[in-house]
Amino acid sequence: MANNQYDVIVVGSGAGGLGASLILAKAGIKALLLEKHSQVGGYITSFRRKGFSFDPGAAILSGGLIKMPLDMVEMSGKVDLELNPVKGPGLRLLGPNLDIKGHAGITTAQLVEQFSGLKPGEASTLEGKIEESRKLGLDPEMQKTPMLDWLKANFTHPAPSLILGMLSFLALILPPSKVPATMAGILGLCSMDISYPKGGIIAIANAYAEAFKLLGGDLRKKTTVSKILVKDRKVEGVELENGERILAKTVISDAGLGNTVKLVGEDLFEKELLNKISNLKPTLSSFSVFLGLDYVPDVYPHTVSVTATDVDEIESVYQHLESGKFYESEKDPIPLYIHTPSLEDPGLAPPGQASMTIFVWAPYKLAKGDWKEKKEYYTERIIRATEDRVLPGLSGHIVHKEAATPLTYERFVAKQGGAVLGLALGVGQEPVTGDVLPVEGLHCVGDTLTGALGVPGSIMSGVGCAKGIVDQASAR
Repeated sequence: MANNQYDVIVVGSGAGGLGASLILAKAGIKALLLEKHSQVGGYITSFRRKGFSFDPGAAILSGGLIKMPLDMVEMSGKVDLELNPVKGPGLRLLGPNLDIKGHAGITTAQLVEQFSGLKPGEASTLEGKIEESRKLGLDPEMQKTPMLDWLKANFTHPAPSLILGMLSFLALILPPSKVPATMAGILGLCSMDISYPKGGIIAIANAYAEAFKLLGGDLRKKTTVSKILVKDRKVEGVELENGERILAKTVISDAGLGNTVKLVGEDLFEKELLNKISNLKPTLSSFSVFLGLDYVPDVYPHTVSVTATDVDEIESVYQHLESGKFYESEKDPIPLYIHTPSLEDPGLAPPGQASMTIFVWAPYKLAKGDWKEKKEYYTERIIRATEDRVLPGLSGHIVHKEAATPLTYERFVAKQGGAVLGLALGVGQEPVTGDVLPVEGLHCVGDTLTGALGVPGSIMSGVGCAKGIVDQASAR
């Protein structure tokens, strides 16, 4: 077989592309992974400034889910990936009259004990309802029920509703009225064994890429695909930006549905399908502040802080952001997700210091002004909010500071609207799967597909796609 001919070409080395590549290589399929950047991973990445390391994307991770694909291809222990469980409490949820500390193995009773203002006998009732919520993910009917409706029908105490609203907004970047009730099981985050890779999130991507190469796969970075070649509605390969053509009868795209359509050519698609894809709505993006601190702050590795007092206010926060209103006054609520990775791996900051990222969901376009002119204002606004609610005196310890706007995310990860989680696929959205593309041999993976939630979900979308291709090849 010539060097420019493969069985499968994978376009994009995000979570889905990396997951697919591992399965293909293990099966002995001649696979090529193409990445336009100098580093694999997409959102599974880290960057370093003045001795501080930051993660602009994924952060709350289950070690078991991350290692699963490496276990499947028998590469765990053969590549450099050290996943360390967070010692002690790892997640803290803060709000008015709310301070919940989560840790591995926490029981429902221990969680409920932290709720304030419980009436006699209410604790046992709440425990039962929360246990019920953990099982909702197994109920397909609840996929059609908005979490907001389920919460109001089941909880009179504000704490569980507010916590579930907070966590679902954090995880899906959707309001409770759009999140399916099956996501009520997300309360399990409070008891999850949170793990973090030594060296930062980027270590996950590097380990997957290394495993792929050790299994015989070919990886080319700094290589941009300009076209997916199709003849008679069958894949023929890809054409690169430099004009080079590489042949393959199967292409897996981790470039997103919209970008994949552009790479193939819209003329191959029925108007109805094009409209469906173009109308898919991306999630909100993020405005992120990266701080290098000259001390180790007294904070949990993962802290979520809101000013909302009930789940309806979480709903209004989303509507506020969706309309492009990004914290236009001091009274506007600011949901904050604060990640301090150097508490999980001290090597990510100089001795006695810390690296911290403050994530704030944000609209792609502002209702007033633009990101360039308001970037510094919002940076300071978010630092003040963190200082007022979580870490008094924070601003006096900053030795490095920078920020990323939705335009930054769009530029570096090529997601529509700088989306943090691809598409906003909630209640009422028609399911979108990777076989929606009407070209034989063309597949799509990643977080623009139904069910591909976050890094683990995107990885498994790639794993599932590749397993299907392997099974099909074995059946011939």
